[in-house]
Amino acid sequence: MGKVNFTLRSRLFLVSVLVVFCAVSVSGCASLRKKFTRPKKATAEGTDFIPVLVPVEYPRPDTSPSVVYKEHYTMARAFFKDLDNVIGSRNSSDKQQLYVFTQLASRLDQMAGVLADGEKKAQLQQLTLQIKDVVGRYDKPEPVRRYDVIKSDVSRIERDFYKSFKPALVQGDLKK
Repeated sequence: MGKVNFTLRSRLFLVSVLVVFCAVSVSGCASLRKKFTRPKKATAEGTDFIPVLVPVEYPRPDTSPSVVYKEHYTMARAFFKDLDNVIGSRNSSDKQQLYVFTQLASRLDQMAGVLADGEKKAQLQQLTLQIKDVVGRYDKPEPVRRYDVIKSDVSRIERDFYKSFKPALVQGDLKK
């Protein structure tokens, strides 16, 4: 293999390219320097005034107890339907079932909060305690749990709920 033989012309070209490169790198190009240097930050004189927004107080919307009760009743019905689907289903986990139970108990508590003290409120609180009793059965291991008994208890609670706590039946027991 032979040596690489540079001719005079190629050597002259190489030297001129190196000289130009060194000249540019030593002296620098003003546009390159401007492009790659960070400009100094402006003084903070223009940011002395910071406007403070005054919060606006909006009035709470007036919702009657009957409207609130109907909303909670509708949600409780939806949670009962969810319970029918998830109890004993192979596609649902204990965590999902317990979530639906706790949401249902929460809705029943909120419905009891709208009711005036009396028989209906006590009955609704009793249903909430029955739901919490069913939740207590989930402390047992899954192979020991009897889903048919849990499902029958939930359907009994659901039947009592639908029979006694329709919005039309509790209008006289709502708080004023």
